[in-house]
Amino acid sequence: GKTILGLGDSITQADGCEAGWIMRTANNLGMVGVNEGINGSTIAVKESSPTDRDPMVTRYPDMPDADVVVVLGGSNDWFYAWTPIGEFADRTNYTFYGALHNLILGLMQKYADSLIVFATPIKRGNAADLTNSNGKTLDDYCDIIREVCAYYGVAVLDCNRDVQLAPFIPWQNNKYFLTVSGQEEADYTHPNDLGHTKIAAYITGQIKALVP
Repeated sequence: GKTILGLGDSITQADGCEAGWIMRTANNLGMVGVNEGINGSTIAVKESSPTDRDPMVTRYPDMPDADVVVVLGGSNDWFYAWTPIGEFADRTNYTFYGALHNLILGLMQKYADSLIVFATPIKRGNAADLTNSNGKTLDDYCDIIREVCAYYGVAVLDCNRDVQLAPFIPWQNNKYFLTVSGQEEADYTHPNDLGHTKIAAYITGQIKALVP
């Protein structure tokens, strides 16, 4: 009867797959899964258009109760780069640092008796060192997630480093990622069922280690 909730973007929503990582993780753990992934969702808020991209930092209050909450986000913050990185001291939803602080603080209060963990985004793109318009790599965003979570003692599951998904390797892209409609090559971003199985296997093991 325990519930595990996944908050995230399209990688959590898992369109085009039989089941995404959160539902597979729930099944592995014998729990009820709740999918709160929304395509294109960011962690931070674009100040000039606050409702665009369904920011996680503003929609988490409407989520249902859960015994375990796993947040897998940040990939779209890197990709769209329409909010500044900001600084560690920020407490505004309009920077990546500030939104992370506010999301963690909000989840800790809303789910005070639950396990809250963050997961770094899986690798994406056809090169490991792609930079966005802020001059940052996805690894830089992962580092910020680790930094802010460590400040609050929130566990981080390192999907970026520890899940063997590297779409810039052609055979991995074609085996573990969804094929773009009308194209022969997969999209370098969205895992297929095999990819989600790998993510779920890793997260399952990490959750088991965190829950007595």
